[in-house]
Amino acid sequence: MRRLEELIPDEPKKAAVASGNEFAFKHSDALIALQIAAQYNIAVLGLEIFEKWPDGLYANGVSTYDANYELSSDWARYVEIMNFEAGKWLAANKEEGNYVYVLTSATADELAEANRLITRKEGLIARLRRYLR
Repeated sequence: MRRLEELIPDEPKKAAVASGNEFAFKHSDALIALQIAAQYNIAVLGLEIFEKWPDGLYANGVSTYDANYELSSDWARYVEIMNFEAGKWLAANKEEGNYVYVLTSATADELAEANRLITRKEGLIARLRRYLR
């Protein structure tokens, strides 16, 4: 979500709750983030709802639409589909008050880098397993 975080205006970020290294936005600001993602060809890969309590954030829901789609070579189409599904999920899971939303997003480059790191990690684990046998 690094690129999307850079593009979101200061006002929604100031109103957001820090959740690890991510922002947890109120519903209306999550919609703004989704619009920005679409504008800049960033895929929203999934969302989570958290309820704010004095001692922290508690998970309240998670999207699963991403399991229905595989990454294709047509990044623009993938972004369109993922962000459409994210919008549907946000509309169906509108919570106000003490609820906030975390968007997991990626540019094509960010997702490619994540996949490279996963592949490298899997290779290292396989080598380690062979060594330990």
